[in-house]
Amino acid sequence: MPIDRVLAVVDGEPITYSEVLEAIALTPGVTPPPTLEETLERLIDARLMEHEARRYLQDPPSEEESEATLRALMDRFATPGDYRATLRRLGIAEDYLRKRIERELIVDRYVDRRFRPLVQVAQREVEEYYRTVLLPDLDAGSPATLVEVESLIRNILEQRDLNRRISAWVDELKSSASIVRLPLSEPPRLD
Repeated sequence: MPIDRVLAVVDGEPITYSEVLEAIALTPGVTPPPTLEETLERLIDARLMEHEARRYLQDPPSEEESEATLRALMDRFATPGDYRATLRRLGIAEDYLRKRIERELIVDRYVDRRFRPLVQVAQREVEEYYRTVLLPDLDAGSPATLVEVESLIRNILEQRDLNRRISAWVDELKSSASIVRLPLSEPPRLD
């Protein structure tokens, strides 16, 4: 049995090299693939958000929500065989994966309740985005009108605002958390 290596400890909870590899493997089709460092940072952020979300949320995700998310993950793979082969190669049990999905859904629910109601996009922001960002990139022969793309622009701007709020929240969580990062050089092989 290979020995795993702790890459970070977040408020006393370790994040291991194998967890980082699993996270990379469970994002197929991302080009270029995320680096170990990027993935570790993403896992640190996720762990901090989960800790905070669990403090305030009492209702766990439903089984239907978890199953739908698992199906969406499976659909990222070319075939069901690729999905199962990846789990086998990484030594991930589907029960572990379901627990990981539950963790992500808890954070998503918390974010939706805490931040989404705060997201507001003014009409002038939509119009400015259309004029300064979208219109210059549209085909000059048949540009889309603002009415045709307003909903898309509003969604983009809302997501941008939500991401900004989440980033500020994570920065706040990091400032009050105990995070120990260990060197990433020469991690052990897990094959």
